[in-house]
Amino acid sequence: MDVDAIIARYRQGASMLTLADQHHTSRHTIRRILHAAGEPIRPTGRPRLAVSSEAIAKLYEAGVSFEEISTRLGIHPDAARTRYHEIRSQRGLTRRGPWHHVLLQALEQQPTIAVLPTAADHLGRRPTSNEAHAARRAARDLARAGDATLDHQLLTWHDRASRYLVLMRRAGDSSEAAE
Repeated sequence: MDVDAIIARYRQGASMLTLADQHHTSRHTIRRILHAAGEPIRPTGRPRLAVSSEAIAKLYEAGVSFEEISTRLGIHPDAARTRYHEIRSQRGLTRRGPWHHVLLQALEQQPTIAVLPTAADHLGRRPTSNEAHAARRAARDLARAGDATLDHQLLTWHDRASRYLVLMRRAGDSSEAAE
């Protein structure tokens, strides 16, 4: 195996996988050769697209879903989600996703709301388990941030009496302060 030729081709931009195929060996063997020669290894995966994390955060904070953000900006929804969480942790942004806005708007109308019925009213149908989970998580986030308080109350919804998660405007908060 011509080690110098492998290093030269790698420096020209050939991938480890391409070199492994050409030399009938594994990518790991090529990596070991490059490492032993002190050749810097290029990062794997796609290069990061030049999309502003701030733009992602502004869209998401405005209530746009990660799927819609990905369509608008030409990135994968998981990439949008990851970039949002990176900037949130760097800048200490308070998470305000679509369900946060739905719940905050409902709290502007009423001082106490049941989370699942509010989600159903917003959707115009019963929420899926994922939607219900997201709405409950948003309610917990709002309580953790001090925007509201949580409780469980016995309610009847769809002819079924059960304990539901209830979100309440904090005592002394006006409807303008709920946002």
